[in-house]
Amino acid sequence: MDIMKKIYNIVAAACMALTLCCCNNSDNTETDSDEFDVMLNTIVTSETPEKAYSIIENAHSNGQINNGQRSYLRAVVVFKDRERFDSVITLCQPLVEMSEVKTDKKLLYRIYALMANAAEGCGNYADMIQYATKTEKLAKHLGRIDKEQEMMGTVGYGMTLLGRSKEGMRMINKGLDNLRNRTEWNCRNSYIILSKIKIAALDEMEDFGGILPVCQDIIKNLTYMATHPERITKMPKEWADNKEVFSKAIDFYRTQSLAYMTYSYAKTNQDDKAKETLKEFYKTEYANTLDAKRVIVEALGELEMYDRMLAIYDEIDKNNGADTISHAYSEELQFKARAASAAGDKELARRYLRRTIALNDSLHKRIDQEQMARMLSVYKVHEEEQKADKAASEAKILLIVIIALGTITIITVILAIRILHQNKKMKEKNKSIVGIIDKAYKYRKDYVEQLQKGDRKHDEIDENHRKGQSTAHKEKTDEEIEEDEDKHLFLLIDKAMREKKMYLDCDFQRQTLVDELHLDRNKIGRLIRKYSGYQNLSAYINSYRLEHACDALANDDMRTTIDNISRQSGFTTIRTFQRLFKDAYGMTPAEFREAKHDKK
Repeated sequence: MDIMKKIYNIVAAACMALTLCCCNNSDNTETDSDEFDVMLNTIVTSETPEKAYSIIENAHSNGQINNGQRSYLRAVVVFKDRERFDSVITLCQPLVEMSEVKTDKKLLYRIYALMANAAEGCGNYADMIQYATKTEKLAKHLGRIDKEQEMMGTVGYGMTLLGRSKEGMRMINKGLDNLRNRTEWNCRNSYIILSKIKIAALDEMEDFGGILPVCQDIIKNLTYMATHPERITKMPKEWADNKEVFSKAIDFYRTQSLAYMTYSYAKTNQDDKAKETLKEFYKTEYANTLDAKRVIVEALGELEMYDRMLAIYDEIDKNNGADTISHAYSEELQFKARAASAAGDKELARRYLRRTIALNDSLHKRIDQEQMARMLSVYKVHEEEQKADKAASEAKILLIVIIALGTITIITVILAIRILHQNKKMKEKNKSIVGIIDKAYKYRKDYVEQLQKGDRKHDEIDENHRKGQSTAHKEKTDEEIEEDEDKHLFLLIDKAMREKKMYLDCDFQRQTLVDELHLDRNKIGRLIRKYSGYQNLSAYINSYRLEHACDALANDDMRTTIDNISRQSGFTTIRTFQRLFKDAYGMTPAEFREAKHDKK
């Protein structure tokens, strides 16, 4: 992931804290915030899932929490495992319909906040917006203006990810305006969190220059908070009494802001300012932590400080411990390969890439093993519960089992019929979508050809005019000349994409085009938005990769793995490929291939 995805992970962690917050205007029907928050904090900070589950079950057995609270806490444990976001949503969806949850607005608020974060982790941005909107309404009901504005910004960020950047940015700015002059501690904290959400949205829009004033505003607010703590109202007692903790919190936020500023200066070719800001970053106390180094590492890459970049990754390796079989470590290996390649060490880059491929194979095996282990664990717990209940009332259990089996049988038959029917409808829909996709790519080809014809026509007119063969031709205006030049430059970019297939390089970046075509790097984004129909270079490149993948899926012999097609099409990870493919076409690559071959 790039630096701004790391930013949003930090923000997501803050939103996780959102699920920990308590509301002061509670009524007697809602969760006892103080006691429940202590338990929740214990769950979140537990060293292992097993320990967390043990705490939950003991609390449930002792009557400290009800069934709804128990299920929510178990979902929180699953959320901590960053590879299982789908499971979180599956666990939470039945909870919101439980009567004891519906009457507990705080618990319902926590559940929807957790679902919003899980949906973002899955790349399901539409669901993220839906859940964040519900959380926003509940925050308003509970009188939490800080969390209400935070979730409004989260909705805005989701819209930005879906390409509705203007609307999304409008919501983020509205949330910031509503919090700007608030003196409450929670509101000041939410203002900073929302500012970081804005930074992530600006990066998605490739507005790197716009990031700088946001960072400067954060630092201004932090300075005010540090110099005038007495003007902050409703500060938690543990913060007000412990100046050292308060100071560390300020340093934590300031260090992050300096990292983002360094990145932004580097992205806007202001390397001198980037290096000055980097010096300020290293002066902070938090800069020595591994978390801070994770945030600054890509800024170092932009400044071509590859030795420092690789040194940080080595430190990350050492702190990963023995468990290096994870998707996070796979992504780090890919970044190492890029850094090594940029530093000129091609052999080291190849070694990292080979390790990445081997790791991905291990990950698939590990996931299967973990799923089996979880199934066995669930079965064991269920078996023990059955024995305990049987000792109390064997006849009652037998009756329950008979009823359950009958119900399950009926439900299974109904579900099987529905699934068969839905699968049939899904296959028909997918076949129809495949035809639409084919037409879309043909339209794209025709569009480029029309641009080329227009470009050649203008060249001929200009040449004839130069030779004096057309006296009727009027002189072009500056705007027309600029339009012709822009169109010609875009066609050069598109030709390079199509003929040289530059998009197949997983290391492709804006500088690749600059080096190849000698273009102004700041002009490339505007040309892409103007003529391609895509909002940024990344989306444009990914469209070619997806088109290449579609051709591969349509023409292979059904024996090529999806993973191989993903790599051959220029994607760095299969997860990214799957997500982008589903967002673009409304089906998975496997479903597309099946529909394509069925159509033949």
